[in-house]
Amino acid sequence: MRLLETIEEAWANGSFEPQEVIDFGRRQLVLIHSHARGRGRDAEIEQHPAFLMIWRAGRIVRADYYLFQDQALEATGLS
Repeated sequence: MRLLETIEEAWANGSFEPQEVIDFGRRQLVLIHSHARGRGRDAEIEQHPAFLMIWRAGRIVRADYYLFQDQALEATGLS
């Protein structure tokens, strides 16, 4: 994924870990914990984004990235 490549270029010592997967059949919501330290900088971030993925025939056909989990939960009607 291009997004992950971009993140890896800018940040060092980072992690991007799924915390929970909520299954809606064709759709899956993946809640994530991410932490990173800037490459060559003292910047440090901790975030809780989410991916909402749509599957068809065993493949992801769409993946929407949400910077904030509450936005993703709202998009699925869970909040």
